[in-house]
Amino acid sequence: MPKVAFRNIEYCDLETIRMWRNSLDIARNMFSTGTITEEQQQLWYESVCRGERGYCWFVESEGQPVGYASLTRAERAEDTYEFGLYIGNQKFIGGGYGSAILFNILEYGFAKLNAHKIICEVLSFNTPAIKLYERFGLQKQGYFKDFLKRDNERIDCVSYAIFNEEWKQHRDILNKYICAH
Repeated sequence: MPKVAFRNIEYCDLETIRMWRNSLDIARNMFSTGTITEEQQQLWYESVCRGERGYCWFVESEGQPVGYASLTRAERAEDTYEFGLYIGNQKFIGGGYGSAILFNILEYGFAKLNAHKIICEVLSFNTPAIKLYERFGLQKQGYFKDFLKRDNERIDCVSYAIFNEEWKQHRDILNKYICAH
């Protein structure tokens, strides 16, 4: 698994993140596909700086921009967090970067924040993400039929979760695999 570094988002990262988020490859996997304006991005960044968005990171590998990751507290559960991630720099698609990012998100959530459970939601056609989540031990918690409508087509949503105890077991297995390669 490649090495990735998480750092706090800085003002100079905003245009890169906005460009990534507005790209068709990323936007089609989001719940909202609308184009993010500079003003919207600025407002989002201000909320990140105020701590209203939980933990939001710019992800790099060997000093090169890779993508974005986040971990936010779930609205109705103090010790449950929801994650999000994407690889914005297309040259890092494949090669284990998604795995490295997810590993770091889960490790931070369980080891540093002492989360009880970490969750995510994914559109049902996003097969690469679903395979990644399941490989990491996340289990399907719900299936929302016709969750949203896009271009006159109904799209389903799947929710996934992993508990702290489950992560401890999967983490050890993943570490053995990582060390062997």
